[in-house]
Amino acid sequence: MNKAEGKISIFSDVKKLIQDNKRLVKMSLIGVAAVVLLIVLLLSPLCGIRKIETTAMEHYTQEDLAVHLEDVMHRNGFLAVADQTSLHQSASIFSMRLSESEERMLFELPYLESVEIRYAFPNKVKISVTERQASFLLEHYGIYILVDTHGVVLETFTQEDCPDMPVVKGVEFDTYKVGVSIRQKQDVHIDTAIGLCNMMQQLSMSAYIDIIDVTDYNDIKLYCAPSLTILFGNGTNVGMRLTELKGILDSNLNGDSNGVLDMRSGGHTFFTKNETLEEQT
Repeated sequence: MNKAEGKISIFSDVKKLIQDNKRLVKMSLIGVAAVVLLIVLLLSPLCGIRKIETTAMEHYTQEDLAVHLEDVMHRNGFLAVADQTSLHQSASIFSMRLSESEERMLFELPYLESVEIRYAFPNKVKISVTERQASFLLEHYGIYILVDTHGVVLETFTQEDCPDMPVVKGVEFDTYKVGVSIRQKQDVHIDTAIGLCNMMQQLSMSAYIDIIDVTDYNDIKLYCAPSLTILFGNGTNVGMRLTELKGILDSNLNGDSNGVLDMRSGGHTFFTKNETLEEQT
């Protein structure tokens, strides 16, 4: 190769390198422009929250939940998520959850046991809730307090408008607050009541019992209005014994049976008419 050919080859290589660099710079600029355009698009009003989608609920409507989202409605969804995400909640920004709205909703709506609020591109929030299940009533100075399966107070009623659920007697407490557990400390009476009532719900027999007296948790008494008393005994083997009781009530006994059903022996169940008890006394 002579000198002229060498110079031509070098010049060609340099020219090719310049062209490659120009192409690379051009592609880089296009990429940056695309990223900027995407960011502008994602942060624009096109991604504003305008729709709400909820799971099916028993105690609340979609409108009830929407009231607690007024501060994020019509806001950009990505910015709303970022505003509600603190440093210790960094996972929320990747899951697109509105953490502050979740906490506020749980605080203000006592029937909600859990809630997840997620921003869904481009303009929607999806709300998934789990509702608390009412279990029994407590009476407190003429006010009836509805309690859930974990002991959380759901709402209060007067005697005239209280729901048809078992009333638990023998649980002592000074104060209560809607949305807060009635169990402020370890209490065998409230634990016994929760265990009994939850099992009754599972067996679909809450409507059978009108009053549950756990004053003596080793000698529990159940009452079916107007005239059947059930001497249930202690709180052991609750599932098996309530299943037996449900079978008895389904077959031949009810609130009009006018007598006492004694289940305390654990092996044999005895029913005695009130007239017989009166004759014996």
